[in-house]
Amino acid sequence: MNTTWNNWWDIATFPKSRNLPMIVSWHIWICRNNIIFQGKQLVWTQIIPKICKSYLEIPEETQVTRTRHITLEVIDRGKPWAYFDGAAQDQGCGSGIILHISESHYCHISLGLGNGTNNFAELMTLRHMLHFATSKNYRQLHIFGDSKMVINWFNCTTTCHAYSLRTILDDVLFLKSQFDLVSCTHVYRERNAAADRLSKETTNHPRGEWLIKEHIPA
Repeated sequence: MNTTWNNWWDIATFPKSRNLPMIVSWHIWICRNNIIFQGKQLVWTQIIPKICKSYLEIPEETQVTRTRHITLEVIDRGKPWAYFDGAAQDQGCGSGIILHISESHYCHISLGLGNGTNNFAELMTLRHMLHFATSKNYRQLHIFGDSKMVINWFNCTTTCHAYSLRTILDDVLFLKSQFDLVSCTHVYRERNAAADRLSKETTNHPRGEWLIKEHIPA
């Protein structure tokens, strides 16, 4: 098995294609669990579109960072700022949002999203966060997240090729246009731990179920 893996890694023409064995194995594993634990009747032809979809959602260029120099993000605390993360697990997808009105006044927001990919969860979380902020009439917002792909879509520096996500992204870009000033900056996962934890805690919540905890200074 190790020899086969090493050979594939060496002969893969594009870095992206090196992910194929992991993608195939992952979807076979999910199919196996659905058959055994949920009694679903599945055929192999149902797995192939899911494999193709996951493959297409991988960015064209992937780089392995061996050493990360993590610096603190620059925050203008005179304006609202937020952290977001989405998680996709076997039981479903969840959103995690930490929205700061000030250093001592902030909201923990989590939401069940149903089933989908990790990119779906990240993008839906960003959409819900923007919607929540506009409902509170915030005109400015600084956003931080650890999904480079979704942040690049938001900043229009790369194109979303996943057809199933285009409608969600269009909503995100429309909500973005409602702000006087909005920015979206990448941070490493270590700087996004609270939102990451919230998103994982919500993966088993029913779709559309919100949980909002507001922390107001005394």
